[in-house]
Parts: sequence; structure tokens; C-alpha cells
Amino acid sequence: MKAILIIMPVLLNIWIVLLQVDSVFPSLLAALVVGLYKGNRIGPDIKKIFNIGKVNYSLKNPIRIVELTSATLLSLSTNILSLVHFFKDGLSSDEFIFFSITFGYSVIFGFILFRFLFLYILQDHSKESL
Repeated sequence: MKAILIIMPVLLNIWIVLLQVDSVFPSLLAALVVGLYKGNRIGPDIKKIFNIGKVNYSLKNPIRIVELTSATLLSLSTNILSLVHFFKDGLSSDEFIFFSITFGYSVIFGFILFRFLFLYILQDHSKESL
């Protein structure tokens, strides 16, 4: 599952760049699939699905790093075309500011996705129900 969690957003980003898909719907669809997967594994408890309440953000666990990487890659898919155009056209000092803002917003959105959707997605929830 770790590999799928990383490969899915990478393939999504490649698909968006190759086909020049200028829409947020593929990213929303991918997030919906992740949410459905997590909801199906955890059950009907909304608080556990969206990590509402106190959670442990420790990135010492390699699983948390995989979840954070996947969330960040998925969030980059919303702005990947802008980022690619910045690199194709070259970065001047003015464009570097816009690039930094765009990249910063993507990283912040990635942390939000990580906190509310991707955190604990790879955790085995079958032990908790016993």
C-alpha cells in the first residue's frame, strides 16, 4: 500500500502535465478515492476518518513520512502546470516570487491534506476493533 500511495499522485501529476489538464477535478477525484479507501477501512466514525481531535504528528515513523509525501504530491497536482510553466520559461526574479507563493500554497495544502485525510491511512485499524 505504501507504493500505491506514492505512485498514485506521481502518475496523476505526470498525466496532468502530459495532457495539459487545467482542472482541479482529477486531484479532487484522487482525494475522494483516498477518503473512500480510508473510510472503508476505518468504518463510519467520522472523527477517526478525518482525524478530528488530538493526533500525533511524529515524523520519526517512516509510515508518517510516506503519508506526508503522498499528501504533498497530491497537493502539487493542483498547481503542477503552473510550476512546470515556470521551469519551461525560466525563472526571473519576479517569476521566482510567484513560483515561491504557488509552491508554498501547495505545501500548505499538502499539510492540510496530511492532517485531515492521509494521517493514519496506513495504520492497521483491525487491532483497535478487537
